[in-house]
Amino acid sequence: MTTYTIVKEPYGQPHDAGTAEAIACEIAGSWLGFDRTGKSLRALSADSTYQSIVMLSESQLCTIFVDEERIAIWEKSLRPLAESINGHRASMHAIEQDLRQSSDSLAKLAKSPLLDERSQRCASQVVSQALDLGMYDLIESYMDCLEVYFDIQIAMRGAELMP
Repeated sequence: MTTYTIVKEPYGQPHDAGTAEAIACEIAGSWLGFDRTGKSLRALSADSTYQSIVMLSESQLCTIFVDEERIAIWEKSLRPLAESINGHRASMHAIEQDLRQSSDSLAKLAKSPLLDERSQRCASQVVSQALDLGMYDLIESYMDCLEVYFDIQIAMRGAELMP
């Protein structure tokens, strides 16, 4: 059981697949909203020789606690959920783009003198409901679950050095 400090490492060699460090990066990448694979992240244990350099450079993103039990739960339950959520995020992004374009057109039409007042209210209501899809509640619940279960702590850059 180890608490890892997660840092962004876009040019470094990723951890070997299946190691606790790789899984810590994968979980942190999912939680931080980076690529879920975590290949652009590095996990440093508390006894790492680079730990003090990271603390001074303020390059840490978060800390995350993983042990064998949490790794097993990530692999069996939470990873598939993360993959599904990422797929939904991509779909939601495409839908949002389409909705914004349609909403803009509908909003322009709602202001048109060609529509009566009832039609204008209806068009405005469709626009507001279309933008409130509810998927964000699921994603936020998932992020909260990761944060609590893996004791993820966001790094407070520079705050530790303030008096």
